[in-house]
Amino acid sequence: MLASKNNNSTLVTLCVIAFVISLGESVIYPILPELFLDQHIGLLIGASEHTANIFYGLTLSAFFFTNMLSAPLFGGLSDTYGRRLMMIVGLMITFLSYTFSILAIAGVSMALFIFARCLMGGCSGAGVVGLAMVGDMTDSEDERLNLLRWIILASLSGVILGPLLATTAMLAKGRLSLAIPFTVGAVMACLCVLIAKKYLPKMQQSPSGEVKAKLNFKKIVTIFKDLFRVLARYQIRRLVLSFACLQFGLGLYMQSLSLFLAEYFDYHVGEIGFFYIVMTIASIMNVMVLQPYIQRNFSLSTKGIAQVGTTALLTALLIQLISVYILFNHADHTALLVITYISSLLIYLFFSLSYNATIVLFSSSVSSSEQGINMGSVELVVNVCMFAAGLLVGYIVLHHEFILLTICASFVFVSMLFMHKYQPLTLNEVSE
Repeated sequence: MLASKNNNSTLVTLCVIAFVISLGESVIYPILPELFLDQHIGLLIGASEHTANIFYGLTLSAFFFTNMLSAPLFGGLSDTYGRRLMMIVGLMITFLSYTFSILAIAGVSMALFIFARCLMGGCSGAGVVGLAMVGDMTDSEDERLNLLRWIILASLSGVILGPLLATTAMLAKGRLSLAIPFTVGAVMACLCVLIAKKYLPKMQQSPSGEVKAKLNFKKIVTIFKDLFRVLARYQIRRLVLSFACLQFGLGLYMQSLSLFLAEYFDYHVGEIGFFYIVMTIASIMNVMVLQPYIQRNFSLSTKGIAQVGTTALLTALLIQLISVYILFNHADHTALLVITYISSLLIYLFFSLSYNATIVLFSSSVSSSEQGINMGSVELVVNVCMFAAGLLVGYIVLHHEFILLTICASFVFVSMLFMHKYQPLTLNEVSE
């Protein structure tokens, strides 16, 4: 457990780092249509629509594939080598990712750009370390939920600034204008390395209390064995399945939005950036208003809060599904656009609520010595689902939007069923 006097400085530092990591994840979304569909300044000049769809999906999936592999490693290694060291390593890789993105755009290299996204996915595994540090700070579910909401708020601020930063590409003309957001991101990553070195606490021993062993292949295999052991515990299988279904359903929907807006409403970088800013403000409203209000005025368990969020998500998806079925072929898309904004606002508002509560349920299922590998396992679930969703989204959104929404709603409904059946662990069960 971290000393209480260090909690405030640690929390502020984690918020700054979460902000920069989220910035790197979200900056790409508004400029994706320009990168893949623009035949003048894009990275696929002369390519067919089919080829653009394939690379669109590959670029999204590359991030989540490497995050899927790196998150467990960052979590497990932070249990042995310390949270601070692994966080700094992740931030240094973030800087490299931004740098390669700039070089890819300057050199019109799709391969290098996908490699840069792989690096960004790899360094985003450092976010797991931040979640583990929250678990180190306190054993109370309510306190963890409150601490987590500040980190989520910082992350959401990064998600807001990411699309806003992407719109800086409009300040210049030509292909190199698309490199401006990544240049700013690289500078911010460097600053975060310095902040982490100065303000994250140095622990005298690893959180698990283990002697630091030399990192080798056997150690990596052990980390993944521990990870699957955590996920395979019969006490939390329903929680894992509920979380996986929710992440796949919502991941498919959220990753489809920028392409859907570009194709059917003729949105470009500025309009898509504005859309994501509005959506993220809805998520911030959850952190600042909705979640505190529910905790203060309703006697709901953490599981109950997760259920409220998931039920609202399903309702919003059904609204969007019915609207697409009725209005999709109308000549005037204004009504569909308005409903897309409303349903997406509800989804971003309540997804944060459900996600935060579920993370706390996972955190409360293990002791402090396993918070790193535990959060790594959670992030693995997220990225497996987002990776699978990214592979599907490019084709489905352009040809079968109704089918995409049906899949999303179905997975969220199944998530509700698994969460209903899940029984949170008691302190005695956690210590066993």
